[in-house]
Amino acid sequence: LDYYCSIEATAAECVQTPPHSCYTKRCFATNTTSIPCDGASGRCEIDEGAPVCVNTSRGSGVDCDTSRDWFCGYTGTEFEPLCLYSDSFDCFNTKCRGAGTHVDTAIDCDQATSRCGVDDEGMPTCVEGKKGLGIMCGEGKWKC
Repeated sequence: LDYYCSIEATAAECVQTPPHSCYTKRCFATNTTSIPCDGASGRCEIDEGAPVCVNTSRGSGVDCDTSRDWFCGYTGTEFEPLCLYSDSFDCFNTKCRGAGTHVDTAIDCDQATSRCGVDDEGMPTCVEGKKGLGIMCGEGKWKC
């Protein structure tokens, strides 16, 4: 999973695929054509205009600060991976949004005890067990 061979022009090239904390989840040929593709074990290629998930090397991803309480989040129409940090917030969000074609779909999720996720199709999920996102209210009087 550490590399794949690529032919650029007429010469072969080894392309490194280092491990990341958080990976892409879908392979897109266009904004409307995509397939599930877990970047932890596969990378996205386009073959004659169609998305293909190749399971010979890792895909793209991002590196998170693993010294903090974190989880992978996905946003936008193309499931862009990002690191989300659930530090000690005073007030927590109560909704989760989807990604991809479900970017406008929202579900209830008390992020004081759960965090948001998305399934392979981009539908929002509420995962129990870890805190999610919120805001810091600071000093003084406040109410969530």
